[in-house]
Amino acid sequence: MKPVALITGASQGLGRALADNLADRGYDLVLNARAAEALEKAGLRLAAKTNVLIVPADVSEDAEGIAGRGLDRFGRVDVLINNASELGPSPMPPLEHHSWESLLRIMRVNVVAPIHLAQLVIPQMRARGSGLIINITSDAGVNAYPGWGGYGSSKAALEHASRVLARELSGSGSAAPGGRGLMSALATCMLDEPLVASEATRSGSAGSLPAGPPAASRRGHLAFAPIPPALDFTLPPELEAHEPAELRGTGRDDVRLMVSYREDDRVEHTHFRDLPRFLRRGDLLVVNTTATLPAALPARRADGTSIALHYSASLPGGLIVVEPRVADPRDFEVFELPEGVWATLLARCGDSQRLWIARLDLQGTVIDYLHRVGSPIHYSYIDRAFPIDAYQTVYACEEGSAEMPSAGRAFTRRMLACLRSSGIGIASIVLHSGVASLERHEPPYEEWYEVRARTAERVRAAKKQGGRVIAVGTTVVRALESSVDADGQIIASRGWTDLVITPDRGVHIVDALLTGFHEPRATHLSMLEAIAGRAHVEKAYAEALAGRYLWHEFGDVHLLL
Repeated sequence: MKPVALITGASQGLGRALADNLADRGYDLVLNARAAEALEKAGLRLAAKTNVLIVPADVSEDAEGIAGRGLDRFGRVDVLINNASELGPSPMPPLEHHSWESLLRIMRVNVVAPIHLAQLVIPQMRARGSGLIINITSDAGVNAYPGWGGYGSSKAALEHASRVLARELSGSGSAAPGGRGLMSALATCMLDEPLVASEATRSGSAGSLPAGPPAASRRGHLAFAPIPPALDFTLPPELEAHEPAELRGTGRDDVRLMVSYREDDRVEHTHFRDLPRFLRRGDLLVVNTTATLPAALPARRADGTSIALHYSASLPGGLIVVEPRVADPRDFEVFELPEGVWATLLARCGDSQRLWIARLDLQGTVIDYLHRVGSPIHYSYIDRAFPIDAYQTVYACEEGSAEMPSAGRAFTRRMLACLRSSGIGIASIVLHSGVASLERHEPPYEEWYEVRARTAERVRAAKKQGGRVIAVGTTVVRALESSVDADGQIIASRGWTDLVITPDRGVHIVDALLTGFHEPRATHLSMLEAIAGRAHVEKAYAEALAGRYLWHEFGDVHLLL
């Protein structure tokens, strides 16, 4: 008889990734989520691999129905993964003003429901003498993030309840030896060891983004969408920028600027310092204030082979998304990192062929660890190492990106002051970008972003007054276009975006784009086509190649008007 896993919050993100992994390992699945349509899509896809029962329901209101239907269908539940979560109102109020109705809702979903589901499945696990319970918590249950008191308190309560349940079931403290979390819990499950109640908690936590729990408290960065084939061309090696502009010229703004006009396909060749000449009073530049992390870690495989392990993003429960720079990574492969830290691959990240969900055996936060032992991610066209400052924009202030949003690198403080004095507005968003992996050209996956109320107001005001909204980089386009209401109007929002901007989807907010030059077949080229059309992008790139512009993060820039 096949083992059975019951997963709540299974329609997307981490829950869906775990369902994929367990289906590949021969498990039948009981999947629960509130979003019936998304759950049905996930179930239909997984049904090609295994037997799937979908139970769309609110876990806080019908735990008995969820567990009962699973047991009725399969006769057993071997693994229970409590992944469903409730954040509460948005924006989240301070505890002083948090309504008791909302607090009750958060506690019912995040604490009471997981324990109730455990109560419902434990008897049949005990009768068989084996089973596994995993409760997904968050660093918000450990760190006192202002404004996250309701959610964080619930996750702290769930963590403690998990420890108590583990002690009660095992009689000797945590039933997961050594206080192991989700990583070891999955491994234990695969080895059919005895019943344990485990938690993905701060024990060995990998940490989270320093701005607070949004990047570590929402479920994972895992959704992918098919996009049309992007523009293909041959990039001569001599057009690859190997070093920062300030090392080959007089400053970071010493780069060339190509300006292309959609209305008539006209192209001008100029210098970045001439940028104000192409903007006009009332325009609004929108920049991404994320800061780049030293996200490349030296690692060693069990056979002694040295590799690079690239950090990409943080997930709940001390999990992270990584890219092992090897051709043949394996499930549950363990890498040795500096300072006696170990990284274990748990499952592939959604549909990606290069990204993995992993856990670090680490005391402290992953951000601090990266600063101690990491280095900036770079690819083969960069012929030597540069400090992390070379990978920052002058306005970077919120750490979280694995790679630099390089479109804004050429800006200097002097240039920004000049633009403001000319009546050109400057607003900001945050989008923490993950690894790019130029060799694969996979569609973009989910990334955390925030468009604040002030930025949304300024975008609306600029448009109302006839100004253009000019995105500085593709990350800004993705954030702004993700922050729209049903009528396509800009609003304030934050969270994870899986939006893939294609020519079919188009854009609603962005009028123009300042960006670097993108590699052949890169998915960002489809975004350019969504703004300007395929024919214009083809003409512009032909001009850039003929004009010997430089590519990559230290290269020249393109203003698409």
